[in-house]
Amino acid sequence: MRPVLRLFFSISAASAWVLAAGADFASAACNLIPGTEKTFAAVGGAVNRPFAAPGEPFEVKLRDCDASTGFLPDGEDHLVTFLFKPSGGASLRAVVLADDCAAVDLSACSGAPGVLSATCMPSLGEIYTRIDVDDGDLRLVVNFPDTDSLFGGLTDDLTLAGPVAIGVTAAGDGAACGLASGTCAVQTGLLACIDELYANDGACGTTSPNLEFSHFTALPYPNDFQAECIRESPPCTGTLDEVRGAIDQSGNLLMPMGWGGILVQDSGVPVPRLIRTRTSSPLPFAVPDQVFLNSFTPEGGVLPPILEPQIDPSVLAFDVVTFFGSADAPYSII
Repeated sequence: MRPVLRLFFSISAASAWVLAAGADFASAACNLIPGTEKTFAAVGGAVNRPFAAPGEPFEVKLRDCDASTGFLPDGEDHLVTFLFKPSGGASLRAVVLADDCAAVDLSACSGAPGVLSATCMPSLGEIYTRIDVDDGDLRLVVNFPDTDSLFGGLTDDLTLAGPVAIGVTAAGDGAACGLASGTCAVQTGLLACIDELYANDGACGTTSPNLEFSHFTALPYPNDFQAECIRESPPCTGTLDEVRGAIDQSGNLLMPMGWGGILVQDSGVPVPRLIRTRTSSPLPFAVPDQVFLNSFTPEGGVLPPILEPQIDPSVLAFDVVTFFGSADAPYSII
């Protein structure tokens, strides 16, 4: 649920060690460029991004074809239930965001088969509604919960990550605990439900899965590239020795990376900084070819691969691969 690989990092000419692991598909960091608003269709509504890290907002909208009575006027009128469902088959964890946790009965969640824990967190204004200026519909915006206190130490910045199902209910109807034993496709009575993601066909169809992201994924805190790299000082500080990533339902490795500390500007204009990166893993892995890597904006928009694998004759280890590329944006998903 919360893959963490402890690595040895180095950097040369703005290069660094980062995380990699064997997976069906991997992504490379690259420049972040603005794009149009994206929509990822689910069984009960659609979201504007396929993943989110703690504190990052995601927006749920309802379509004419959704079987929902619609969102209530205020964010505090809703409960948002998160069922963290690790692809490896480990125990489930339920987290409920609510305006008043004292009024939330979690027994149905905690008593469901396979659920390790069920927790209610005060929403503190992190659930709110808005009227879309273009379509005029009411949408629900939710800041993804910070689960640092539920996993590991209280201040270690380790959070629950991986595939997650999200159910939205009216506050008086209780939490969406049915997600512990079934997918959104078999739920009834929910205002919205997001888990598996599908191609947008304009008719709420579920026959064609989204080819890039098949399920909504909880990301860890973004990694700080400046704190990970050690060779070039400044800007590298080498104060961290681990990189966090999430394995999605399809086995892809997703890694949020913050590049802000190593960015270069010329008179206020971002300039691409060259990065040579050696990546190691405790397990053997291989990058099949130079088109194997991709990268994404925080909203899930595909970007051209900038990091490309290279043959480095000075490195013979089976668990190390070298990349070369550039960065000129503060945040992207590798």
